[in-house]
This record gives sequence, C-alpha cells and structure tokens, in this order.
Amino acid sequence: MNASVDLTWLFGIVISLLLSLVVYFVRLLHVDFRRMQKDLAEVKTTTSLIKSEFKGGLELINLRVGQLEAKIKQIEAFFFNSKHYEQD
Repeated sequence: MNASVDLTWLFGIVISLLLSLVVYFVRLLHVDFRRMQKDLAEVKTTTSLIKSEFKGGLELINLRVGQLEAKIKQIEAFFFNSKHYEQD
C-alpha cells in the first residue's frame, strides 16, 4: 500500500507542475494579447492621424492646382487675345 501512496503523491506533484506550466503560458499569452491590443490601438490612432494629415495636404494641393489652372487660363486668354489683335 505504501507504493501506491507514493505513486499517487508523485502523480499529484507531476500534475501540479504541468498545470503550473499551463497557467504560466496562459498568463504569458494573456499579457501578449493585451500588448497586441494596445499596439493595435496605437496603430489605429496613428493611421487615422496620418490619414487626416494626407487628406488636409491633398485638399491644399487641389486648391493650389485649381489656382494655377485659373492663372494659366488667364494667361492663355491674354496671349490669345493679343495674337488675335496682332493679326487684325
């Protein structure tokens, strides 16, 4: 009977150690998921910040292109009118 008690005690220790390892790795996994969640939130905020900056920059570029197109049309109209008057 003494050998079965020793085996039971040994199995209890082994199972306890294995469960401790499982709990340790689950905790590590949980910490990694929390970090990943935090990093993902930072990436989302950074992405939205970059997106808004590019959107503002694009609006400024479009505004500038529109102004340049208007100036080119004025210059073309001026040269067209001056050539038209020179031909007359």
